[in-house]
Amino acid sequence: MMNSCHKITEQASEYIDRNMPFSQKLKMRMHLLMCKHCRNFVNQLELTVDTIKNLGCKKELSDQQLDKQVKTLMEKNDDKD
Repeated sequence: MMNSCHKITEQASEYIDRNMPFSQKLKMRMHLLMCKHCRNFVNQLELTVDTIKNLGCKKELSDQQLDKQVKTLMEKNDDKD
């Protein structure tokens, strides 16, 4: 049975963390192949998670540094498509 968009948004974090059973992951991938909106949602969530991880313990970044970090991560995300 195909996952619904609602279910995909609920499980997106688990999918990104690679913390789900193979059968569930397969259903998720099938849905993402067919649903542009869910694919965009998961990509944006992944970008957000990567941004937060890359900022890590850096306490203060200038606007330019932050813009550069976000731009770099967005370019990496575009390369995945």
